[in-house]
Amino acid sequence: MPGDGKTIDDPELLMEAMEAREELHEAGSIAQVDALAAKVRDELQRALAGLARLFLANDKPAIRKALLRLRYLDKFAEEARARRSNLGTNLGKS
Repeated sequence: MPGDGKTIDDPELLMEAMEAREELHEAGSIAQVDALAAKVRDELQRALAGLARLFLANDKPAIRKALLRLRYLDKFAEEARARRSNLGTNLGKS
């Protein structure tokens, strides 16, 4: 993967990532976080399914873009788990 692995150099993906993180930050309930996480799981499955086709076609630019998207989706899933845990902990304090 090009770059340092810490930034997204695809403007469309960057905008999607920023909007999704904002939505996750604003999620006020575990149900809202779970809905966002489920959406990302579905997107991960679709992205993985398409990756094999890209490798067969040897479409290196598309493979790179797909891998970058997978990295973002995986990171978002991790952030959603953390947000869910934080909400659960905060509910326990109420």
